[in-house]
Amino acid sequence: MARETLSDKVRLNGRFVRSARIDMDLTGTPPLQGYVLQASTEKSLLAMAASLSEGAQSAFTWTGPYGGGKSSTALLLGNLVAGSKEGKSLARKIAGPKLSKAIEKAFDPGLGGWSVIPVTGSRVNLRQAIAEKMAERYGWTRTKKDRATKSDGQLVQDISDHASQGPIVLVLDELGKFLEAAADKDHDAHLLQDLAEISARSEGRFVVIGILHQAFEAYADKLASSARLEWAKIQGRFQDLSFLSASDETVRLLGRAIDTDDIPGTAEAQAKSLAKIVGSNRPTDEEELTEALSQTWPLNPICALLLGGITRRSFGQNERSIFGFLASEEPGGFASS
Repeated sequence: MARETLSDKVRLNGRFVRSARIDMDLTGTPPLQGYVLQASTEKSLLAMAASLSEGAQSAFTWTGPYGGGKSSTALLLGNLVAGSKEGKSLARKIAGPKLSKAIEKAFDPGLGGWSVIPVTGSRVNLRQAIAEKMAERYGWTRTKKDRATKSDGQLVQDISDHASQGPIVLVLDELGKFLEAAADKDHDAHLLQDLAEISARSEGRFVVIGILHQAFEAYADKLASSARLEWAKIQGRFQDLSFLSASDETVRLLGRAIDTDDIPGTAEAQAKSLAKIVGSNRPTDEEELTEALSQTWPLNPICALLLGGITRRSFGQNERSIFGFLASEEPGGFASS
């Protein structure tokens, strides 16, 4: 009789292994299946919605570690704002009534049908990358060469013209790659300043979101001090929102990623003991933390609680590194047990 292993009892939810790519996944609902809206992420989205509703800001950066779920959050927002009937329904279910209402108010449907233009970063010219995506969306007849040589001013005017006809959300995922390319070629980032300025004058019809892994000026560390200062000023035109999950939120994600049919009673006892220790040191819902830690079995609850901080500190990542560890089938890896 074959010896039963952990892999016979424990499965990994595939949704959590796959990383999102907004320019490819925006129109599909599978990437949102199983998505967990963390409290810290909801707080950031509510802050953005409030700024938009009050007319205080229309240009934002989302900053957080690699693999922290920012692209998946952009997919959630994209579906809330301009998703298909199925995608919007799923997104609203995930977001809940409070956030869904806040987003609907911020991205006023009375302005017309919203368009989400996703641009994923690469080490190329930002102007050209945006022009290519605008061409795909609006059927521009200009040749690729024409789009490559389009000036910043021409591109900004084109975007402004389209936004006046139908509101636009421009999402610059992996914006850091564009900034790295600009820094390597000693180029400025003035186009981002132009985008922030037209968003401020658009009366809510043009919203730009840049997704980053570190502060804006950090990408300019090889440039002269005057250039770094200029980049920092451009960052100041964007409202920066932090995307950094707490350790308890990471535990809940782990619990949703690990599927098992039979959690032993000892796992709950260990989880309860650890939750009590945590609760004696900081405000904690011990019952809720106990349940979350129990769901991470067969991981030791101490490992589950520390895993997020370890991956963030050691690898500069968070959820993606965690789920890479869970999916590993190398000797000694979680999936090979």
